[in-house]
Order: sequence, then C-alpha cells, then structure tokens
Amino acid sequence: MEGTPRNMLLIMKSVSGCNLSCKYCYMNAGSRPSITIMPEEILKKTIKEVAALQLDRIEFDWHGGEPLIAKSDFYKKAKELQLKYISTHTIVKNCLQSNGTLVTDDWISFFIDYGFGVGVSIDGPEDIHNSNRCFKSGEGSYLSVVQGIKALQEKGIDVHVMPVVTEASAHKAKEMFDFFVGNGINHLAFTPCFPKSSGIEQLYEGFGKFTIRPESFGKFMVDIYDLWMEQNNPAISIRYLEQIIKMLLGGKSSLCIFRKGHFCHRFLTIDTNGDIYPCDSYMSEEFLLGNIKHDTLKEVLYSHKYNRFKENVVKISNDCKCCPIFDICGGGCSFYRYVQSGDFRSKSYYCESTKMVVNHISKKLFLNLKEG
Repeated sequence: MEGTPRNMLLIMKSVSGCNLSCKYCYMNAGSRPSITIMPEEILKKTIKEVAALQLDRIEFDWHGGEPLIAKSDFYKKAKELQLKYISTHTIVKNCLQSNGTLVTDDWISFFIDYGFGVGVSIDGPEDIHNSNRCFKSGEGSYLSVVQGIKALQEKGIDVHVMPVVTEASAHKAKEMFDFFVGNGINHLAFTPCFPKSSGIEQLYEGFGKFTIRPESFGKFMVDIYDLWMEQNNPAISIRYLEQIIKMLLGGKSSLCIFRKGHFCHRFLTIDTNGDIYPCDSYMSEEFLLGNIKHDTLKEVLYSHKYNRFKENVVKISNDCKCCPIFDICGGGCSFYRYVQSGDFRSKSYYCESTKMVVNHISKKLFLNLKEG
C-alpha cells in the first residue's frame, strides 16, 4: 500500500462541546457535556507532524463542537505555528465550520487578516432551522445565525453553508432554496441528516428519528436541481449537484463520496485530546489510530491498522460495480456503506437517492444538450 498522500485534509476538533444543543448533533450523545479546548501542546505537535510529512498541500478544517469558543488567539497561534514549521513549498489552507452565533466584528477581521475560509451551519428559514438548532435554553438560534451571516457578507466574505436536511424538512425544497437565494447565500452543500454510528450504536440511540430516508433525500435533491435550473444563475453553487453534472460530462469528481473510497486516505481527524482517526465519520474506538501526543503521523499513515482501513474502504460489491451509475457514484461514501452491516461491501444507505438524482439530471441534461 502507498504511504503518505501528497495532499491531505486534516479535520481539527479544536473544541469539544458547543454553545448550542442541536437535537440531531452527535455532540449531544454520550457523555461529553463539558467544553474543552485543544491544548496548545497538541496543536503544536500536530502542526510539527504535518510539517514532517512534506506535503504538496494541506488543508486544516477547524471543527467542534463550536470552534469559535476557542477564541481567535488559538487560531492565531495555529497560523504562527504553520508559518514556523511548514515548508513554504507546501500550500496551506485554513477553513472553519461554525454555527454562526458567535461571529463578531473582531472575528471577521481575523478571518480576513489571516485568510481563513468560513462555513456556517444554517438549515433554512426560521421555522425549519429552529426546529432542531437551539441554544441550551431551548431558544432557537436562527436570529443569531442570520445576524452572523449578514455581518460576514457585509465585509465581503462569501459564506458557504451546510444545511442539514431532515425527514421533516425534506418536502420543503422550494422554501429552503428561495430562502438561501433570497439572502444572497450562493454556496450550498445540502447534507442528509444521518447521525453517525459506526459500531457505536449505543452512543446515538434515539437519534435515528432524525435520519432522512433515501427516497426523501433523493426527491429533495431532485426538486433542488429543478429549482436551481429555473433560477439560471451561475453564481449559485450546489456542490453535490455540480459534481454529478461534472461526472456525467466526463470529468472527475473532487468530492470524496464519489471516488470509490480512494479519497478516504486523504483525511485524518485530530480530536481535542489528540486522538487520531480517519475522517470524522469514523470517530469510534474501532477506528482509533493513535494519539498525536505519543504517535507520529508518519507512523500512523504507515501503520497496519490504517493500511487495513485503506484496503477495506475500496472494497465494493460486484452488484455495485455492475450498476449503470457506478462510474458516477463510485459506490458512494464508504461510511454509508459500512454502517449498513459493518461491511464496506454493503450497498450505501443512500444508494437509491443517488440513483434518483443521477437519473433525473442525466435525462434533463442530455435532453437540453440535444435540444440545444
């Protein structure tokens, strides 16, 4: 097996815990009620370990919990350490995924001055958003999030949002699409609500009621596609749909879920306490790879356990390989395959929704090309 990839994305759990209490969030499961900020020793060791890999490109994605709880000095230190240890020959990118409620003018100045990309979690209009994304008091977070987004937009920051689509909101595609477009939010990464449970079902017991069914998510994305085409505005970017169109026209997807498991090895997650996992869908004891305090990243990337993981995620059933849309979907996200039965050769949980969307776009796209 190959060792270190040349490009990596490191998911940094800079904060464990959150100021919100979203009903579908894994942070509300188990016993992690307190807020913990990643210690500087772990931050420094991680960046030094990244530097030792001598990558061509590294992206640090700062996640939580809520990463803004860590204050800007934490991220200024991270940037300082990146500049100190990582070669100038390595392209370094920083992105931060926030719930948007703690955005201030000082934070915005930091994002601009230090070149951090910003993503915000908002699920749509007030009634949809507040049904799940609440403060610990039970009060909805919508007004605070919108205030944060508007403040970012006023300073020229192009906000990327990741709306979570639940079974309850799946029939409200037009309402959600009109909301985002009407508020100048043009970069959308719709995500199916799927509480993570890879061999740790007991941790997420009771969260299954939020999981959106494949047929519901498929219908939702089909509706979003039609609304997007009607809008005919090239400024609006819908990641999932753009990637499918790109592949239907002969290109290769840059989205990991469509790459037959071959992109999984580009991801590592560093938890707040230094524990190392593959992508953050796999944050369970079963997939624990080590701890940055006493393991080097090179040791982890060459370890038997990690190589076994890389071998397993590319195992795809013959049924999938014979499917007419396999060259498009690539079997889907390896995690959605694994959770079906603990076997990576299982069909993706969202197989049917992917078929619905690909077939719909294919018909519409090639009809338009023929008519054009």
